[in-house]
Amino acid sequence: MNDICQAPFTGFTISPQGDICYCCMGVGDNYQLSNIEKIDCLENFFVTSEKLNKVRKEFEAGNFSSIIPCSNCYKREKKNINTVRHAYDKKFPNYIYDTKIKFLEFTSSNVCNATCSTCSSLFSSSWKKYETFFDRKEFPLNKLSKKSIEKIKKVLPGLEWLVIKGGEPFADEDNFDILSELFNTNKNCNVNIVTNMSILKDNHIKILEKNPNKINLIVSMDGTEKIYNWIRSTRFERVIENMEKLYKELNIKFDITITISLYNYFNLVDIFDYFSNISYIKSISYANILTAPLSSSIQSLPKELFERQKKKLCNVSIFYDRIDDRSINHLRSFSHGIENKQLVFDHIDKMNKIRGFDICDHVPELKAWRG
Repeated sequence: MNDICQAPFTGFTISPQGDICYCCMGVGDNYQLSNIEKIDCLENFFVTSEKLNKVRKEFEAGNFSSIIPCSNCYKREKKNINTVRHAYDKKFPNYIYDTKIKFLEFTSSNVCNATCSTCSSLFSSSWKKYETFFDRKEFPLNKLSKKSIEKIKKVLPGLEWLVIKGGEPFADEDNFDILSELFNTNKNCNVNIVTNMSILKDNHIKILEKNPNKINLIVSMDGTEKIYNWIRSTRFERVIENMEKLYKELNIKFDITITISLYNYFNLVDIFDYFSNISYIKSISYANILTAPLSSSIQSLPKELFERQKKKLCNVSIFYDRIDDRSINHLRSFSHGIENKQLVFDHIDKMNKIRGFDICDHVPELKAWRG
């Protein structure tokens, strides 16, 4: 039973398009179970879904390699890399399927106040005005309907774990409508919110203070100071102010999560140093390493530069006790791709025009590579 992932037995993930999927690793058309707009009741669907029941039977039969994308987790675990499956097992040890939804991850919309240099309008509504500048497809605003929000509210009393993602969760008030309902009906549910933490309103604090001990805020932090501002578009100082305010008023502490791109690959130690000795930081993770788009991926660097920095980071990371082993193991196993210099700097040049300054002035390694 230890090899069975608890995801299909405990709940599912809902994308901003309303797609119901196995988990966050299986969001997309190939893994879509249904759409929340097409079903009447999430609890009934959880029990009766033919696709979901098929996946459960495959797990119970031990056919892990035949389940896509679930097999990806098992492949990574063979390399001693912790996966999303481990997070489910930690939350639901020795769990026995009882037809009740215990876990739910949802994204209410792609509404976001940021234009991260590694993102697009698929995940951020703010990117729409720039897509033609990059000759890319413009994705529409996606937002769950009020009827779908009500469907989510109906399962809140039985949840043990709720995950809210974006877009930017603090930019969509529907998320706080759901949180308010959760805290009124279920005091025991643990809540993870993945946020850029650049927005914080008084009504947000009022809702969070109803049950702050059950809130876990995971802050996306891809740099410090000017590098952060270039990568994520929001202001680094504002993020720090908001974190300090929530810590002071509600005693909420934070997990820092870093998405490694070629824009911060050479400056990760600056992030480690900045946050390692701050009392309101619980952990630092960089297990998410960007593979797409290639214009932002470290796989597009020259191989020698890629390998030299990888070795340095793996050696340095072990001296920071708040960095999890999952991050180090994942970086060790991450391989180089094909150098894409022209693609990289075409993207950087366009982002420089939007940001108003050159990222290469703050990352000497990129400037040297540019030559």
